[in-house]
Parts: sequence; structure tokens; C-alpha cells
Amino acid sequence: MMIADSDVLIDFLRGRSPWTERIKLEIETGHLATTAINSFELLSGAKDAAERDKVSQLLGALTVLGVTPAASEHAAAIRRELEAAGNGIGMADYLVAGVCLAHRGVGPAHPQPRPLRAHARPDHQRALSRPTRDQVDAAGPSEG
Repeated sequence: MMIADSDVLIDFLRGRSPWTERIKLEIETGHLATTAINSFELLSGAKDAAERDKVSQLLGALTVLGVTPAASEHAAAIRRELEAAGNGIGMADYLVAGVCLAHRGVGPAHPQPRPLRAHARPDHQRALSRPTRDQVDAAGPSEG
């Protein structure tokens, strides 16, 4: 399963995603997910009824993963570790990373990794780093 971050889904909705075809494939095969946190970000950022409808239609085609007790534990561990190292990433990103780890998805899909992610522990790195387009293309369609 690929878990898409808000940035990727916003670009997709606006027709400017370099991953448009890949996102369409993952939606068609039922392998694309997002988190409830990302769903909130998309819904609250919709400026009018037409955008809300477009967002709702996209979210209806995705699996939306919630924050479970396991996800909360992962998120809390990530937060403690990164903040102790002076590399805080924000509450929403901790929760998204925790959901990704709990569901063992390919971390938030995004074309460019965030530089500060390099400070995470190796087991947290998978959820915190964002795969490059080459990595996603090489992985092929994921299995749910």
C-alpha cells in the first residue's frame, strides 16, 4: 500500500503532479491510501463547495487510515526522538509518520525527501522519508 501525503494529493487535484499516472493506477488498483490527518488537511483547505466536492470524491476512492493506539505509540516515539535531537517536525507529521509505521505502508509519497528526515532512527526512517520518483517507479504497484 502506498500512503499519499497531502502535498501529493493537492498537486494531483490541481493537475500538476508529476505522479499523476502513478496515482491514477494506485487508485484504480485500490492500493492508494492516505491518513485521517491528511484527509483533514485536504478538507479544511478546500476553498469552496466545488473544491470540497473534488476532495471528497478523491478521498472516497482512497483508503483513509486512522490514528490507532499503535500509530499513537509510534508517533510519540518519533516525536520524543526527533525533538530531543532538535529536529521537531510538527504534530501532524508525527501522527502521519505513526500511521505509516502502524500500517506498514510505503511512507508518505512525495517526490522530494525532506532533509531533516535523515536524523530519524532507521526504523522510523521508512515512514519519515519520502521516496523518490525512481524508488516508487522501481517498486511498481504495491500489494494491499
